[in-house]
Amino acid sequence: METTEQVDTVFFPPEKGPRVLSKKTDVIPQDAFFVERKAKGGNKYTLDIEGDRETVLRNCIADFPNRDDLKHFLAEIEGRDLVCISSAEFTHAHAYIFAANEELQKPKYWRADVYELIKPLAHLEDLNRDEEANADQDSNDPLTVTPAMLDELAAYGVEAFSDEMDDRLLPSAEQCTEGVKMTMEGLFSCVRGTRLERYAVDMLWRCTNIFHTLQKKMDREIDQNETKRDQLDRANDGSEISSLEIEYHTQLALTLEETQNVFIVLRDLAAQIYKQETGSPWIPARGSRLSANKLTASVIDSREAAAARRKAKNERLNPKGPVIYVGGSTEFRNHKQVWDTLDERLRRNPSLFMKVGDSGKGAELFAIRWAEANGVDYEPVSPNWTKYKKAAPYMRNKDVAKRREVIGVVAFQNRDNGGSVVINDLMKQAKLRGILLPVMEEAIA
Repeated sequence: METTEQVDTVFFPPEKGPRVLSKKTDVIPQDAFFVERKAKGGNKYTLDIEGDRETVLRNCIADFPNRDDLKHFLAEIEGRDLVCISSAEFTHAHAYIFAANEELQKPKYWRADVYELIKPLAHLEDLNRDEEANADQDSNDPLTVTPAMLDELAAYGVEAFSDEMDDRLLPSAEQCTEGVKMTMEGLFSCVRGTRLERYAVDMLWRCTNIFHTLQKKMDREIDQNETKRDQLDRANDGSEISSLEIEYHTQLALTLEETQNVFIVLRDLAAQIYKQETGSPWIPARGSRLSANKLTASVIDSREAAAARRKAKNERLNPKGPVIYVGGSTEFRNHKQVWDTLDERLRRNPSLFMKVGDSGKGAELFAIRWAEANGVDYEPVSPNWTKYKKAAPYMRNKDVAKRREVIGVVAFQNRDNGGSVVINDLMKQAKLRGILLPVMEEAIA
């Protein structure tokens, strides 16, 4: 019996935003988080007891802030697709995705009546203050020192509830390396040979993702500080108070940048250990893996600092070097051909930036491993399944081929049985624009 794909009439996410998916009808990404009844994020309230669907959901929403693991649960599901039985009607998964993703807490993404119901979840930080206060009382416990330190670092390098700039040093490279190594390898050793070993890879991925999530949160706080500083610049009346406020936010911008860079370094260190232990590169659920940028301490003027911030961010997200897109069959097995071809591309363009399909298999996995080994920045490109359904891979091919910044497409096709129809379409789109690049001659995969 053929299934009919469900259309979400409750939630209208942005093109690359997290989605609520149906277990029965949708294609489920590898990194999606299941929130079925028996899963970690399942709704414990049932129709049999509560009586009707609206009451069940209201009880679930009201009880959500009381979760003991609220902060960690929100961090775990942030930016990830959530999977439940049905996505066509309002479910607890919609409430979770609203609470975990600040950028989605806007009325334009929600049906009006649903937004009014879940709007209080936008203030979970206020509702969770008691839990944080209790954690502060236990700060002398050695077991709570590390989480407290991370929370303080996540608070933008500034001490909580204080306007004073925190002038303490950031952790050194040696401290970062040793700390991440002890944590990751210790965790892997703990579960090896036990019943939990089957979850080891997932645990290591999530450990690495903690730093990735923190650096993304820092990015939002940096933007907020920059907006505040621009407002102060425009309202500057030349008084001492105005000058002091501008100076404070200028110095805060540098502190935020430096702190974010530490989180990026920690993530990259964790990703290296993940690769050593699992044999596969760590790939974020969404977005790109970009290296930390360096911001010089000589930038002290407010307008110069803002310009430097925008320039550094644009250089990371819009690289000056040539951009190529790499796609390939998931059945492709000739890793040497992939590496030799990309080595030649890098030899011709040392500042190369790579976009790559996100299948995590075959040629695209070999390309990501090559990028990791050669220090090349890359960005996985996902099909928009929500918007285009089954046509999503083909629409991605069309979009990639028409992008002005993409100067070349490298396609690795498995020639057995005619190869992948998606990759054949990619090659066709690239040929139409004249940007299909040759691959190095090797034995047919």
